[in-house]
Amino acid sequence: MGSEDPAMGAEIEEVILEAYSKPLASRRPLFRGILGAPTYLLRVGSEELADDDVRVLAGAGAEERTSSLAVWAEGDALLGGVWVPVFTSEEKASTYVAARGLRHPPGKQLQWVRHEPGQVYGLLETIPCFAGVYLNPEKDGGVRLEWLEVNALSESRVPPEAPLLRSLPDEECALPEGIRCRVGHLDRKVFGFDGRQVIFPEFGNLELQDFRSLVQLRLEDGDSAWAPCRHFAAVLRRLLERCRERASDCEDLFLQSLILFEMYGEAEAACSRLAVTPERRSYALDNLALVFRRSGRIENCVDVCRHGLREFPAEAPLYRNLVLALAQLEDLEGARKAARQGLGHFPDDATLQRFV
Repeated sequence: MGSEDPAMGAEIEEVILEAYSKPLASRRPLFRGILGAPTYLLRVGSEELADDDVRVLAGAGAEERTSSLAVWAEGDALLGGVWVPVFTSEEKASTYVAARGLRHPPGKQLQWVRHEPGQVYGLLETIPCFAGVYLNPEKDGGVRLEWLEVNALSESRVPPEAPLLRSLPDEECALPEGIRCRVGHLDRKVFGFDGRQVIFPEFGNLELQDFRSLVQLRLEDGDSAWAPCRHFAAVLRRLLERCRERASDCEDLFLQSLILFEMYGEAEAACSRLAVTPERRSYALDNLALVFRRSGRIENCVDVCRHGLREFPAEAPLYRNLVLALAQLEDLEGARKAARQGLGHFPDDATLQRFV
């Protein structure tokens, strides 16, 4: 292990602090800095665990999920995603452990592990329900990098600048009935455009950095306003607890919003919850395959499709995702075979027809 440059470490820590204090400012200096800096994770392991049989802990006492990477992570109890703390020095990792009073699970150890610059981001994407990372988190939080940003960093790309603007389909962009909101105005100097903003004080869970990704919604007066995507997703998740007569519609809007917002870890968790309900299982597997394919976990997509088609042999989305995933893996013969099988059930499917 090479020696660290203290000046470089202090510089990147300063950049992260700047991003934390100004959550809506450009993050280009931050992204360039962390791509050139080594990083540290907290590893969870034991002598009994082989390198290819490790676990991700979603916070102390939470359920374990099988993964190819053994790291300490925090689970989001509301939206279901898994967040990984990433540090720029072993001192920052040790401070985090002490500040939160973390204790390693019985029979396991908790220790920091160093990774070369840029190396860690691709590894983290393999974690089940991975939502993103917190950089040098203190006791009260830290700079949050969403899945989209981590994915760009894993390919040594600078992520897109905020704000990211999203739009729901026309029939789904109206505010759900019965929720109170507060309407204000976006500052052109901050966001680069004029517009109305809407937030939902009743539901809380709102941070300034949430405003880096916005979704356009239609208000009761017919005009539109922009809401933070993560905040709106939290509203939809809370509404699931109130839905009775239209529960499946609420679940559909929640899941489709997560996918549109590229909150793939949370979408994976939502699919897993739905999959245990027999009447929703095929729908859940359809969308889980889509989540895996769009998030680049192509082999996982293939596995879900093949397993799902054994249960539901006439499910068009599973055939489409399987064919497209096999094509991405350059298994064109496999894609053609799957397409022919699918066309036996859906002879007019345009996606499947492209591969025969």
